[in-house]
Parts: sequence; structure tokens; C-alpha cells
Amino acid sequence: AQAKLEETPDSPGLYRDIAENFKKLGNVEKAIEAYTKALELTGGHDVDLQLRLKETQLEPYRRRLSELEHKLKSAGPNQTK
Repeated sequence: AQAKLEETPDSPGLYRDIAENFKKLGNVEKAIEAYTKALELTGGHDVDLQLRLKETQLEPYRRRLSELEHKLKSAGPNQTK
């Protein structure tokens, strides 16, 4: 990927692909950085990249919400008062 970046440093598609790979690896921060760079290279007008960036930014909150919901269900109805 580094060699491709050196060849085409202004390719939003390449940064999108890098972001997707970081996301698959669970590195949300790096994915956000790459999506942000890709979006900057499009002048901020790529709706698909905007959506991918926002979805990735929400991911940690969704994960935490899921964990809390699981704990709440595990605690049972009498433990939530």
C-alpha cells in the first residue's frame, strides 16, 4: 500500500481502500484518518465517503452500547433498579 501511495498520493479510492482495511482490522482511529484524507481529496463532495466516515465514527459508540445492553440483560430485571 505504501508503494501505491507514493505512486498516486492523490487517489481518494486508495485511501478509501486503506480505510476499509484498517476498519476490518479493528483500527477505527486509522480508518477515520484514511477516510478523512480520502474525503479531503474529493473536496468533501463524495457522499459515499461521508457516509463511510460517519459510520466508522459511530462504531465505538455502537460497540459500547451493545456491551451495556448485554450487561443489562445479564443483570436481570431486579438488578436494574
